[in-house]
Amino acid sequence: MLPLSTAYMAALLLWPVVGVSRPMPEGFLTNPELTLYALAFFSACIGYWEVVAGLFVLNKQNLAPRLEILGWSLYLSLFVTSCLLCRRLHVGLINIDNLSSATWAWAGLPVALVGTFLILRSRVENTSQKPALLAYPQYLGLLLILAAMSIAHWAWFPLLALPGVLVVEAWYIKRKQDRNNAIVEANGPQARFKIVPFIY
Repeated sequence: MLPLSTAYMAALLLWPVVGVSRPMPEGFLTNPELTLYALAFFSACIGYWEVVAGLFVLNKQNLAPRLEILGWSLYLSLFVTSCLLCRRLHVGLINIDNLSSATWAWAGLPVALVGTFLILRSRVENTSQKPALLAYPQYLGLLLILAAMSIAHWAWFPLLALPGVLVVEAWYIKRKQDRNNAIVEANGPQARFKIVPFIY
């Protein structure tokens, strides 16, 4: 399932780039932006390949979870598309008169690195006696990577979608708990917050 999941996530990330960027204007995507895409792909493979693998399990009982996964992945792909379109159409862009485009692009990388760290942290069992801060750090990591993607493309407009993403994440967690078929995080029951500290 790993090759299929990897190919699927690569397609979701690449088709917006190819579709919006063609023909590729000179300097449209800079090295830091390409680095961010590579980091986002790495994070997706590490944190979510097992979830995406559910799409390829041919079982009628798994239809509802598969539709949820498909909806999630398409939405995230559309988020990347919106970042690229804002950049290409010069709509909803951050004022960069006093800063170079590369500066904004590099500014998104530290945010994405924190997001990647949180996704990796979610794969490690909490053996500490102290309660964890977050039950689902991978979902905060996803929010940070999306924010980094928006910043790197100088676009503030897609950032308005992040509160909606948080609400959907909360709903998704509730749905998994209600179905009692979710993977139980070792630090979940002990955590002080679920996704975002002091918010949810």
